[in-house]
Amino acid sequence: MILRVKDRDEFPIILIGNKADLGGDRLISQQEAEELARRLRLPYMECSAKHRMNVDESFHNLVRLIRNFQHHERQSSDGIDLTPSKSSSKRKRYCRMQ
Repeated sequence: MILRVKDRDEFPIILIGNKADLGGDRLISQQEAEELARRLRLPYMECSAKHRMNVDESFHNLVRLIRNFQHHERQSSDGIDLTPSKSSSKRKRYCRMQ
């Protein structure tokens, strides 16, 4: 579903289990969450704002993923060609994306 909404194959995302301090009230076990993360090929972290466990680390990891993603996007991008495409109509001009 995420891929369909975002209309791309890859983008930075981390699966985070929140409220890790409430272990007895879990609806999804840590093992189930880790298995989902493996199937989706996502990094997984559990955090607890109450105990300040992995809160900063999860944001830092996401920022690292975003920066790496942007770096790879720039390297693989051919750029954007803003020259008008050849058209028989003088009124309509389009930019060509490469």
